[in-house]
Amino acid sequence: MLESFRINCPSAGGESAPVFENTGGGDQADRQWGGNNSPVHPTEFVARTSGWLANETREVVNTANEQGYSLSIAGVGEFGIDRLNGHIHCRNWNKGLPVALAEEATLGPPVTLALALRDIWCLHASAISREDHVSLFLGPSGHGKSTLAGYLNRHGGDNVGRVTDDISPCIKSIDGVIVLPHFPQPKLEEAQYSVEEPGCLALKSIFILERVEKAAEPRIEPVRPVQAMRELTNQTVAVSLFDRELHQRHLHFLAGLVQSAQVFKLHYPHDYGKLPQVTALLSEYL
Repeated sequence: MLESFRINCPSAGGESAPVFENTGGGDQADRQWGGNNSPVHPTEFVARTSGWLANETREVVNTANEQGYSLSIAGVGEFGIDRLNGHIHCRNWNKGLPVALAEEATLGPPVTLALALRDIWCLHASAISREDHVSLFLGPSGHGKSTLAGYLNRHGGDNVGRVTDDISPCIKSIDGVIVLPHFPQPKLEEAQYSVEEPGCLALKSIFILERVEKAAEPRIEPVRPVQAMRELTNQTVAVSLFDRELHQRHLHFLAGLVQSAQVFKLHYPHDYGKLPQVTALLSEYL
């Protein structure tokens, strides 16, 4: 038996965040995604990659057929991702995996691919809100996104708060790009952003974190659109699993993003003692 989930996503410019529902699986899911009674659907290899997922380095393989994608995550299970209705079907689940690790694995490649099919793109970034808009801090693990966002959440002022940590889903709207802050944030010990708050916030600016020596002074410089697109591509979650169609749609989204939001490079010394100086510098941009 497969375990199935549905993602109800907002339309561009909508006010609601994605909703993740357990649909219970059943015979229909079995037939569609390779249960005992399923018909054979030709599959095409898309990509094979590996990365840190659910507390260890795991191989992820993506194949596709006319129904959607089939993801296999080593030591976790298999996921069918429906192109049409937003369902995620789980099969051959590792029942010995702790719940927290199972959540982390599911919220990784399976959910981010399902969102990408609906033109919602997950950036490897932490988000800070100020009034009715947000700014993203973008960069790979270890570059200080969470540390900086957490510091700003505590010391950035009454109207500044952290809304996402590590993964920030974005979607194009009529007026630009919006961030969906209600995406589950399992790395945060407690909720930073109430579910009663707006589900869509306008994206104002992106700061690409550049590690520099501790003795260096923090500084901010604008980034040209071509360079910005290269950095944003590299820091899109699960981009290595995209097929040609998703890559084309993703590049189209990024082209619009760099036109609607300001993109900067933040030269950021990894020295906790300099965070007040970084905060003062950012206050002119947030």
